[in-house]
Amino acid sequence: MRVEELRAGSGIRPLEYPLRETPHATIETNRTCNIQCRLCYTLERSHIKTLAAIEREIDLALEKRSLQTITLLGGEPTLHPRLPEIVASIKRRNLVCQILTNGVVFLEDDRDRLLDRLVEAGVDRILLHVDSGQSHVHQDLDEVRTRLFQKMERKKVHFSLSLTIYEEERGLMSGLIRKYSRFRYFDGILAVLVKDPNTPLAQPVGLTEEHASLERDLGILPSAYIPSSARDGRISWLVYQYFVDALTGQVLAMSPAAHRLIRKIYRILRGRQLFSIIVKPSRQRRSFFFIGLLEAFIDPRRIGRIVGMIRSSRLGEEARFQFIVIQTPPSFDPENNRYLICYHCPDATIRNGMLTPVCIADFINPLNGPLPEGELSKELYQLAYSHLGEI
Repeated sequence: MRVEELRAGSGIRPLEYPLRETPHATIETNRTCNIQCRLCYTLERSHIKTLAAIEREIDLALEKRSLQTITLLGGEPTLHPRLPEIVASIKRRNLVCQILTNGVVFLEDDRDRLLDRLVEAGVDRILLHVDSGQSHVHQDLDEVRTRLFQKMERKKVHFSLSLTIYEEERGLMSGLIRKYSRFRYFDGILAVLVKDPNTPLAQPVGLTEEHASLERDLGILPSAYIPSSARDGRISWLVYQYFVDALTGQVLAMSPAAHRLIRKIYRILRGRQLFSIIVKPSRQRRSFFFIGLLEAFIDPRRIGRIVGMIRSSRLGEEARFQFIVIQTPPSFDPENNRYLICYHCPDATIRNGMLTPVCIADFINPLNGPLPEGELSKELYQLAYSHLGEI
């Protein structure tokens, strides 16, 4: 998708985090996993890091970036024997801590022992990756999601749905948002467009059609976008922030202007960029009225819709603040013999002491062993690390 495809006059601007102010990084706790998702980009599946090694990577990430949020991932992080201690270590550094997991360990643990320990350690959000790429593991995706979501709801921990958008899941996000907004701690969707690593030039699901689907079915437009590393008009992330009425499914999107203003205020007050917004259920109504007043001030034409949502949501009681982030996988540019990644790669991880795009880390900086030989690998290495300020 290109910038010129966005609606003219919407006021949307690129979200370009300054290199050292990028507020997010990912940490790979282990590469072991208990399932094999379709088209998984993970090549190495045996490495488990020690707690000391992970803490060194956290501190190194903090040296390289002014972080607000760290997301733990794998492999499957719930297989790490010291995951609660890792979470506690992140929280001691005054950071938001997220975990990206397939949830299988939670499903198998009837007593919720691990989940209780993670909540006690202070985990802020759990991103539950359950999609059709796991249909060989789960016969009924909705049943699995519901079981996991009920667990999160009982423990009062914020959770989101993470999914890869395969061809059979195109245009389904609007329905998922309305279906799962009945859960008070459900706060959105993190989606990645499917990409087959064996066919790098093919893109079966496009960002344009997902953008059009959300505008048609939910009536929302993006609040911001993240460009590609080439800054040539291509979009790598679409970022939506909005309130949804859990009773009616009505949605009120945060405008690009309000989105920018809130980020500026946060930057002034906290001295760092904003990445994750987590609104407790007890503060949802207050947040809804604050954003509503802000939107009415920016564009008085929205007052009628804001008032209508106030009435239908029991004076804001059933309004939920949520997000949708749609990410594109790295794309291959055959003309210049390179991969295009996301601008300053907000999801970069620490690999062998260097910030590395997590989606191509196994190809350009393997955990075990030297870099692959060949001109393409060398070029990938140089372009990616140059863009992240590492060389």
